[in-house]
Amino acid sequence: MSITASFHLSFEVSDYNISQIFYTKVLGGKIKVDNGKWCDIDFYGHQITLHHNPHLVPRDLSNFHWGLNMSWVDFEIVCNRLISVEAPFIKVPEVQNKGTQNERVKMVFRDPDGYILEFKVLAV
Repeated sequence: MSITASFHLSFEVSDYNISQIFYTKVLGGKIKVDNGKWCDIDFYGHQITLHHNPHLVPRDLSNFHWGLNMSWVDFEIVCNRLISVEAPFIKVPEVQNKGTQNERVKMVFRDPDGYILEFKVLAV
C-alpha cells in the first residue's frame, strides 16, 4: 500500500500581516485561502494555518518546535532570506555529524511570535 501524506499544522499568531509575510515572503510558502482571520498556506507541500489572535499571550515555547527537511537549494534560499530580515537564530546554519551517514546541515530560528522552527538538509 502506498500512502501520500502531508502534515497540517494550525497555530495562533499575534500580528496576522507580519506572520503572513514571514511565512510567505521569507520562508517561501504560498497563501491558498485567506479570510482575514485565518489563512491556509501551502508550505512545501504541507499546510499550515495561521489564526489571528491579537490577544495572544507570549509564553515559554522552549520545548516546542517544528520544521522541515529541505533540499539544499531551498535551505540556502530560506537561510539568505532569514539573514536579510535579521531573523533571530537560535542556531546558525551548521554541519552536524560531519563525515557520517547522519551528516546534515541544520538551522534553528524563531518566527515573529517566538515559535521555534528547525530546518535541515539531510545526507549532505
